[in-house]
Amino acid sequence: MAKTKRQHFVPRHYLKGFSKLNGKQHFLYTYNKENGKIFPANIKDIGHENYFYDISENQEIEKSLSDLESEFNIVLQKLIKNKELSVLSTKEKKVLSKFIALQHLRTKESRINLEQISKRLFNKIKDNIPNSDNLDVEIDKDELRDTHVEIMFELTDELSEIMLNEMSWKLCVNNTDTPFWTSDHPCASYNELDPESHKSNMGLRCKGFQLHFPLSDELLLILMAPVKLSDLKRSRNVKSEEMKNLIDKICEKNDLDLSSVLLSKEYVNQKRVDFENNLQVVSSTQFIFSSKNDFPIADTFLDENPEYKNKNRKRIGND
Repeated sequence: MAKTKRQHFVPRHYLKGFSKLNGKQHFLYTYNKENGKIFPANIKDIGHENYFYDISENQEIEKSLSDLESEFNIVLQKLIKNKELSVLSTKEKKVLSKFIALQHLRTKESRINLEQISKRLFNKIKDNIPNSDNLDVEIDKDELRDTHVEIMFELTDELSEIMLNEMSWKLCVNNTDTPFWTSDHPCASYNELDPESHKSNMGLRCKGFQLHFPLSDELLLILMAPVKLSDLKRSRNVKSEEMKNLIDKICEKNDLDLSSVLLSKEYVNQKRVDFENNLQVVSSTQFIFSSKNDFPIADTFLDENPEYKNKNRKRIGND
């Protein structure tokens, strides 16, 4: 059996939801953040890298990922058809959460983060080594790949359990003319709370953390960690006037968790779609994908935040 050279970190089953049929092939529009160029692409030609996971003869990693992707696709199609989280069984929600957890870990963006963390740790250690000023670290690409894959399989079940049992789920339905976008790293992290000094608040168990995951150009899932409305009221980052008004009104009588005052399904307006699409601009490594050739808000956002154009940008802070 021929070895699979082109290994996807964004699966084709998933990308179909953001594409249009052209004959028997699925095509979508790809936006390159580095240069602003837009081009149509077959879903089989994007979101992949040669031997991204393994180069072994039996390629067991690629096969195990393919099995999960097939299970996920069944659940995804059911959700797209019904547009209701309530139609999913516990088993189906577990499949969905496991796929999202894996997708959160498997991309090129995750590998770049791992590489930068490794280099940062080396530099911290180097500070305590005499005469080490001229030392530099080079990460072996094969070792980096193997470590990344090991982390993927070690953490997927743990993250999936957190998503399934500790986070609230909310479905966003898009009835506007602007589709939801996805990207080469579709799991977008967000938190309206102010981070503590020298600490990240972008972990699944961080108070107020949200994971925004587009399911198709019409559906988007938000997974939310617990957060009290009073915490949001104190935060300087709450930009939505609707959210501010809701918090002010409810906090007069109760201090509830945000999830208890939100509906499990929301029909989103144009402003909200633009917000979600800009999250994909931030989370992506280099490429954004859409069923339409319409990326003006990406141009505007990147003009105002040019650091996100650079796929080699620094992800890890100095401290």
